[in-house]
Amino acid sequence: MAIHWSVIHSMEALGMFPAKGSVLDIGCSNLYGAEAPAILDFVQRHNPGTSQDLAWATALASRSGFRPDGIALNQAFVGELLEAAGMTYEAVDIASSYRTTILDLNRSELPEAFVGKNDLVINAGTTEHIINQANAFNAIHEATKVGGLMYHQVPAAGFAAHGYFCYTGKFFLDMAAYNHYELVDFWYDGPAGHDNLIDSVEAYKAHFPVLGPYTANRQGVREARVNATPVPNMAVNVLFRRTSEKPFAGLLDVSTSVGAVGQDVYQSYGRSLGARIMSTVKRVATRDWLTRKLK
Repeated sequence: MAIHWSVIHSMEALGMFPAKGSVLDIGCSNLYGAEAPAILDFVQRHNPGTSQDLAWATALASRSGFRPDGIALNQAFVGELLEAAGMTYEAVDIASSYRTTILDLNRSELPEAFVGKNDLVINAGTTEHIINQANAFNAIHEATKVGGLMYHQVPAAGFAAHGYFCYTGKFFLDMAAYNHYELVDFWYDGPAGHDNLIDSVEAYKAHFPVLGPYTANRQGVREARVNATPVPNMAVNVLFRRTSEKPFAGLLDVSTSVGAVGQDVYQSYGRSLGARIMSTVKRVATRDWLTRKLK
């Protein structure tokens, strides 16, 4: 998990950083690509009484850089920046790191100490690594104050060997509908290079011998077509505001259901609004799927 300085700049422009507020990082984030003058300006804007100086900012910037081979040093943390800017920063993660409480988002509930306490919750490249999506997004919801912000920056396409998931816009827009989030902003970034799907499974061929011939036979008709189609690496950025005390409603995708879904099912997810939105989405999705199928 990492946040590049350009993203910090975008987050600040959107007013995400709360003055003297609380920030929870879902996965402790490294800071990348920062420069000392920009760091010091940021800190002084948010915390005019700061004792941090250019020497401190220079040290943080140097730790946010990259080795000559392009690999990140991973020695600077977003939490260091935000704390210097007068905010309270904590993280939850499965591994020990800066200001981190150990939490397995596959299996564990959010600790009570974090519930409803945060002005900003950041998910910058974490949830795509978590198989239990409902538990992870419930934790994000619970951690956010009513009126607080939730910022997601996660894969939308490509990143074939990066994690378990890429996210559709549909996923986040349905989430907003079911939970009555205010959609503050939404945008895509990229492409940041391309991934090859066959390359992404190469590392597993020693464990699964059936993959060997497939990864080697890139001149076969099927293999050549896939091999010649690199997938662009794209990210989706979503900024929500939580608007109510209601618990997380989850998501219910009925866009390709054959029959009618009962209103009682929708109500069990707490959203008659969801039923109206989903009925429209289902018609569009079915039409688009049939159009592609018939081409």
